[in-house]
Amino acid sequence: MQKYILYANYLGKHAEVEIKEEEYHSAKKGMSFFKHSLRAETNFDITFKMFMEAEREILNIASKNSFYHIITPEKFYEYRVLMNARINALLLSARFYLDKIESQVEKTLGKDSKSELKSFISEQYDNCKYYRLMFKLRNYVAHGEQPVHRIILPSGWDQNREHMECRCEIYAEKEALLENNQFTEKFLESHNDKIDLMLASKKFIKSLFLILERYRKMRASKQSDYNNCITRLIDDYRVHEPKIGRQTPLTLRKINSEGVETEKLLIHSNQIDICRMLEEQNRFLNAIDSKHVSSKVYSTP
Repeated sequence: MQKYILYANYLGKHAEVEIKEEEYHSAKKGMSFFKHSLRAETNFDITFKMFMEAEREILNIASKNSFYHIITPEKFYEYRVLMNARINALLLSARFYLDKIESQVEKTLGKDSKSELKSFISEQYDNCKYYRLMFKLRNYVAHGEQPVHRIILPSGWDQNREHMECRCEIYAEKEALLENNQFTEKFLESHNDKIDLMLASKKFIKSLFLILERYRKMRASKQSDYNNCITRLIDDYRVHEPKIGRQTPLTLRKINSEGVETEKLLIHSNQIDICRMLEEQNRFLNAIDSKHVSSKVYSTP
């Protein structure tokens, strides 16, 4: 008869607790579930951080411009290179996120759920012109082109001429895009001659988040069940070993009737906790396109 043993595998002698077969298989599926769920969460988080880096660079350039009003051609070139690097990094990480999320859904929820998410991704593509633009831009960049064709550093006084606002704006130019066979007049007909790439990036990030949010809703029930199973096993083991921390990895062993170990896996709450943290951290990104950062002075000292 097979046995399933849970124990703490590190220095010192620790209790070995026998668990049920169904608990073992549920924990095994649960750890795989959270591994792939966390990969999807992490891939989106990296993509979002690339967007934040672009936002930060925009603010940094605008801040410099507020103090140094004479910008040389060399500086414009430097700023354009910086912003191309940021947008390229965003496009690359977004591509990796989109390329992987369907297989991660299949591994956690099955083929039917993969088809459901694929349909939702298609909806995002169809409904958001900026999603389609950024999707095309990643192929444009892959062919050796750079998406930021123009940088503008506008500045101006407020109504009372008390405070000057300085900005940095980056654009892709329709004329330059049309020189590459990735783009056609028909595809770009709804866009201005100068396409605001930070606006496009923000709309794109919103669509990518909506895809992740749909995946979260699809997996919520299973995630709760697996979370309860793994947490219960850890908490039950801590009754025997109170000094064991909740995040301490425990080992599950499958032992056959002859006493030979045939399978071993780790269970822990780290992936569960990080998934929960990321879900809480960026749950308001569905409104990202209605937010912006400003350093406006509201009162005079």
